[in-house]
Amino acid sequence: TRTKLNLKRSTGKPNRLTKLLAKWPPGAVYTSSWLKERGYSPDLINGYKKSGWVTSLGRGAYVRFDEDPTWEGGVYALQDQLELPIHVGGLTALLLQGYGHYISPKLNKCHLYSSQKLKLPKWFRSYDWKMKMVFHISTMFDTANTGIKVTNRNNIPIRMAGPERAILEMLSHVDSDAS
Repeated sequence: TRTKLNLKRSTGKPNRLTKLLAKWPPGAVYTSSWLKERGYSPDLINGYKKSGWVTSLGRGAYVRFDEDPTWEGGVYALQDQLELPIHVGGLTALLLQGYGHYISPKLNKCHLYSSQKLKLPKWFRSYDWKMKMVFHISTMFDTANTGIKVTNRNNIPIRMAGPERAILEMLSHVDSDAS
């Protein structure tokens, strides 16, 4: 791994790589389409990859050379960069907001919800996020944004169901035989 970030030109001005790495939140995933929109060509990103400054998670997704991606960083890429209409909800949202005192406090699944049938990118589906990713389709609400808020998790903004919506999402999975 790199121990010293010395990426300034002889003029002392930071170069494009320095700027990119300085703004890259720890654990966040950046997609190639998002990087391309900001002027980072596939050839340039490939050069960064060959030089060891970025690591590929799979086709179209990258993390910093010195970081392991977090599940929040992966969800951030889906929501903000690929603009997929998903949010963290149900039991996961309740636990993350401190409403899990009558529920098992262990966060071993991340429940993601959408009102549409979506195919999540292969890099997201195949990566070991250290917890199981569970995707639900729910048409319970008129709009996808009802009861959704943006919260920062480890300095990464993600959209998450508020407590009221999260409870309803969780209850939608309870069958008639549950106690």
